[in-house]
Amino acid sequence: MRKKIFLSIFLTALTTIVLANSCFIVLMQSLQHKQKLNELRNYAQSLESSLALLTKQHLQTYPYYITLITQEGEILYDNTMSCSHTLGIKEAFKEGESYTTSYCEALQTTMIHLAYKTTFNHVQAVLKISMPIYNLLDFPTMLYLLLAEFCLCAILSYAMAHILTRKILAPLESMTLTNFLEYATYTEFKPLIQQIKNKYQIITNQLKGLKQNQNQVLLLAQNMSDGLIFLNKMGKVLLINEQAKKYFPDIIASKAVRKCKDNVFIQRVIFALNEYKKHKRKENESYTMIDKECEVLFCPVYSKDKLKGMIIILRDMDAKLKAQKLRKEFSANVTHELKTPLTSILTSSEMLQNKLVAREDFPHFVTVIQKEAKRLLEMIDEIFKLSFLDEKHPIPITRINLQPIAQKAFESLKIIAQNKQIRFYTHLQECFVMGNAELLNNLITNLCDNAIKYNKAGGYVHLQLKHEGTQVVLIVEDNGMGIPKNLHERIFERFFCVDKSRSKKLGGTGLGLSIVKSVAKFHNANIRLTSAPGEGSRFYITFTRV
Repeated sequence: MRKKIFLSIFLTALTTIVLANSCFIVLMQSLQHKQKLNELRNYAQSLESSLALLTKQHLQTYPYYITLITQEGEILYDNTMSCSHTLGIKEAFKEGESYTTSYCEALQTTMIHLAYKTTFNHVQAVLKISMPIYNLLDFPTMLYLLLAEFCLCAILSYAMAHILTRKILAPLESMTLTNFLEYATYTEFKPLIQQIKNKYQIITNQLKGLKQNQNQVLLLAQNMSDGLIFLNKMGKVLLINEQAKKYFPDIIASKAVRKCKDNVFIQRVIFALNEYKKHKRKENESYTMIDKECEVLFCPVYSKDKLKGMIIILRDMDAKLKAQKLRKEFSANVTHELKTPLTSILTSSEMLQNKLVAREDFPHFVTVIQKEAKRLLEMIDEIFKLSFLDEKHPIPITRINLQPIAQKAFESLKIIAQNKQIRFYTHLQECFVMGNAELLNNLITNLCDNAIKYNKAGGYVHLQLKHEGTQVVLIVEDNGMGIPKNLHERIFERFFCVDKSRSKKLGGTGLGLSIVKSVAKFHNANIRLTSAPGEGSRFYITFTRV
């Protein structure tokens, strides 16, 4: 744009100079012609009374060339040398005067001729007077002056064009995307600039939206539990989240995936990209990296049947393996725990059936059968509860007051505590949470039941319910046997017992605290335990207050 404006101004100035000089030369030539014509006319009028002397060659005629010729063509006087003396004669006889110019070869110059009708010795004649006129360009000095003037004007035009270009563009150069409307010094630009501003605002909003979307995608990607890698069709890494960097720390965004040191992974990626390019297959592919304990999933991305890139998802198999291990352990424990009471029931019943028991021992064996059957039913009931929670069936929740639920659990266990000579007391406030009353009753009952079961005569169990700011805290405290610190996490595992022999003796199933953990998780509550052997235990369940 700068070059175009500069050249336009510069060439316009030069063209103007050339046209001005041309007009000047033409004007000067025209003025010269008029001046010479007037001079010839005045001379012809003054010469008309002296024609007799002219014919006798007594008059000085220089610098004029004169021809006197009659209507019949008789030349009475002629000093024109070889220049044509017939030009304009006929027109002069008709109109009284004529004006012509011609080039004289003899004089090597342009001549101006005035043919003037007159009377000589009572004969109609034409007095033709000629004189040379000179073109301004015929003079070397004039040419040099014009050339010098043109060069000077060209230099001035160049400087002026440069200054004007800079001045014209200065407002435009000072514009930015935020202030261009304020700097719109040219009225003609204002509609265009207003449109640009509107488009700029639209684009800015769109970019802001895209930036927000990009940040959301990045935030989601970085907080994914799975590793995520975005590749373009050339294998360049567009995005890699923190989870994926744990598996491949040498992969860097905006670098080629070939920089990765894991040759097996690179070969798999390159092979998958080539396959998707050639065959345009849209099916996902996966394989397991045993050494990194993860599953790799390749997902191609197509647009109009052209491969645009590939998404790589790295799924941690550690949780999957742990879940499989827990399922195996749970199955084994269920089998074992169910087998034990069933074996006891079967053995006792067979002994009674085969009359291997003395009659006075019958009540003891019947009691054993009832006790084991009851324990078996309790265990099956708790297994069903855990399975129900694990399967995440829709469970209705409402805003409920925990105080009557805790009071109900206290009332149901109060007699058991008294029978074991354990002081069971409460401090309950009205506290509201969002939850399911039946599940919360199970949670409180299991915690209090455990505190009573694994306590000693003369001990105490304290059930507290209070609110602390935006939270509701349920505390179950006892001074029973306590739990070693290294087992604080394990006590929530299914069928785990700190003292299995004592648990079996007390009728424990090892599922109570597992149910507590599952119910707390369902209610988004936190569990905290403080305990030490011989010092008792304190369970804190923290809910969100509503």
